[in-house]
Amino acid sequence: MQIRSVIATALLTAQCCAPLRASAQQLRPPNTNGVSEPPIFKEVAAQVGLNFRHYNGMTGKLFLPEIMGSGAALFDYDNDGDLDVYLAQGNVLEPGTKPGGTLFPWREANAPRGRLFRNDLVIAKDGTRTLKFTDVTDKSGIVANGYGMGVAVGDINNDGRPDL
Repeated sequence: MQIRSVIATALLTAQCCAPLRASAQQLRPPNTNGVSEPPIFKEVAAQVGLNFRHYNGMTGKLFLPEIMGSGAALFDYDNDGDLDVYLAQGNVLEPGTKPGGTLFPWREANAPRGRLFRNDLVIAKDGTRTLKFTDVTDKSGIVANGYGMGVAVGDINNDGRPDL
């Protein structure tokens, strides 16, 4: 009975979303001149200093968190007016399992953990802006070495500074 409910829900959702998909496809006009369009986004993470590799701790036991993405927060960690980045990290889920012994082993020297990157935005005299991030995890005192899947930011202690 439960399987039928899941299948019915999935089919109903697919039918309800079909008009949305069709209208979204119509928003972008077809390319009729044969020239490829430039990409909307460009991968610059390593270039700007966001050196981070997500690790999901996959063991082959098909735990749900292993197939879900990690969390990220954009917030002004140092109150300088620009957005800094915190990236949540995964890890192994079962006690006794080592990150190096999973299906996709963690090969870095330090254990996997969440990372905080300070935005050191560089603004040239001509107004050109250049993104540059610096890893300040150690300096911040954040020790996030469990399995992270999400991030929340708020001023918990009412001191005017954001808390993770």
